[in-house]
Amino acid sequence: MTLSPRSYLLCSSLVACLLIAAAWLYTSLMPMHFLEGGYPVWAAKQNILRTCDFGSVLVLGDSRPEAAIVPSRLGLPAANIASGAATPIENYFFARRAVSCPSAPRYVIYSQSLSSFVSANQFLWKNAARYGFIAFRDLRDIARAAAEQHDPAFGGTDTHDGLSGIARDLVYSSGFPSIFTASLVKARGFGRYDANIALFEHTSVTRGAVTYTDTPIRTDVGIDAQVSSFVPSPVQAYYFDKALDLFAAAGVRVLYVAIPVSESTVRAMKPKVAADFSQFLAQHTKKFSNLVVANPTTAAWPDDLFVDGSHMNERGAAILSERLAPCLSQWEKSPDRPVPCDLAWR
Repeated sequence: MTLSPRSYLLCSSLVACLLIAAAWLYTSLMPMHFLEGGYPVWAAKQNILRTCDFGSVLVLGDSRPEAAIVPSRLGLPAANIASGAATPIENYFFARRAVSCPSAPRYVIYSQSLSSFVSANQFLWKNAARYGFIAFRDLRDIARAAAEQHDPAFGGTDTHDGLSGIARDLVYSSGFPSIFTASLVKARGFGRYDANIALFEHTSVTRGAVTYTDTPIRTDVGIDAQVSSFVPSPVQAYYFDKALDLFAAAGVRVLYVAIPVSESTVRAMKPKVAADFSQFLAQHTKKFSNLVVANPTTAAWPDDLFVDGSHMNERGAAILSERLAPCLSQWEKSPDRPVPCDLAWR
């Protein structure tokens, strides 16, 4: 039977739509089968948040506290939902979910690297939205906030796919199959399930603690040394304030911990960058009575406690977490008179 050009085009379009629909269904329902290892870690942390299973202390921030703070060593029931590449933007939405729980955490350990305040990054879409933890309406709220805060850099964030604006928000938040192509190819369609399930279960058991190991190409100088000046992104500062507002309204005390970096990083940093970041945080302690900055923003610890100058290895994380425990204990006993933590190396 010979099809007319019109019928052929109609059949081809129908087959294409069915293939896209099948791919969309698979990527929506089976992320554990093909996504990279970041997904099960994020999924375990978000499951802790979804079930409100964080105990007394919630750790919030980016990859530095993710690597450095071990909940089991803090002396209080705790969970670490700090996530790689998360900025104050994402952490506001996670904070919003935490305070909506029947019982909010009593304390939040909040920690962001100074570089995460300087700009938005592609991982708002590549991780938070692509993994399904930031919704379309949230992305549009962020875009509106960026416009209101006169932050033109936000819309220009490059996700290396030619997308921007509402189209990008829609593609990533809906999980359109094209954004998973690289992951599907590397996983050969479904080859990551066993490894991802094991990683999800391990992260759940460790209450969000993630052990960072030495990288193949090691450097002792972290990314903070690349920051030439500390000028907070308006939209990042806006969402940092909004998160602190949420915690203040819920009666949650916030301990801002500047995770120590390697001695090599501190030596390479511009002193004014650290000073300006310290001033930025000091201004917030005046504005928010529930916020305490635990330590100087550029605590330097030995290079051999880090995998890359910024992220602590397992030994460094154990030492730091055990040093944080007495701070939390003292704050528990005297909530109205918190004192800074001593995180200087000794």
